[in-house]
Formats: sequence, C-alpha cells, structure tokens
Amino acid sequence: ARVSTHQYSLNPADTENKFIHLTNSSIQVQNTEGPTKDSPLQTEGEDEQDTGGTKISLLGNNGLWKRLQEFGIDIPSLWQSISSLVIKSLVMVDDKITHQPNCFEMFGYDVLIDSDLRPWLLEVNASPSLARPSPLDVRVKNAMIKDIISLL
Repeated sequence: ARVSTHQYSLNPADTENKFIHLTNSSIQVQNTEGPTKDSPLQTEGEDEQDTGGTKISLLGNNGLWKRLQEFGIDIPSLWQSISSLVIKSLVMVDDKITHQPNCFEMFGYDVLIDSDLRPWLLEVNASPSLARPSPLDVRVKNAMIKDIISLL
C-alpha cells in the first residue's frame, strides 16, 4: 500500500501540497523533509520488512491490515470488496484483452479506499514496475513472481 509522507487534509491551504494528496512514489521521494510526525509511515517499533520508502506491506506486524484491524475494520470484508472490484473490472474488458497462447499478462491495480471503506478503482496498469528499491519491494515482488511462476 502506498501512503503519503503527510497526513491527508481537506484544508484549502493544503490543496497545493503534493505530499499530502499524491501517494505516487516518484512524488513522495522528492520530500526532503521526510514523513511528518502524523504520517502513516511513523510507527513505533517499525519493522523494515513492513515498510519501504512510502509503502506499507499489507501483512506483517506493522502492515496495513494489522493497523486497520486496530481500528475495528473487518479486513476479510474489505479484501472481498477489493477482490470484487478487480474481478468486475476484468469482466468488463474481457473482450478487449487479446488472448495469446502461452502468454500471460500482469496488471497493477491502484485502488483508493474511502472513509466508508468502499474501494474505488483509480487505474489499472499493464505490466507494472517490478523494480525493487527497498527490502519490502524485494520481499513482495519476489513472492509475487514466485506465485506467478507456480501458476504456469
């Protein structure tokens, strides 16, 4: 999960602050001041395996799911909603995806979860980056590649 280095704000004075409103890694890395004290990236006893740059693992001791569970959020229900969104999006474009024997396509989904825990599809990327600039990226992407290969 990508997060910003600053807490989200609807304050009109903050509308131009890209570090509050954009979670793209290439934007957040430009913040030379680092995370603010109220950033979601600041946790006590942070485990390097659970965070990397402006990303937080879904799993782990400081992962996103554990953090959300602490607020009483039903993680299986949230994950089901996200999974349903992904499936519906693929069904909608099934006839547009070219079938190529002996090939597969990997898609990267950008999903925003609103305050009502409703997932919103922001975009789908064909062939998302497999770069691994942090230990978290190495762990997550290596496991994903291993899972993809095991499906073949």
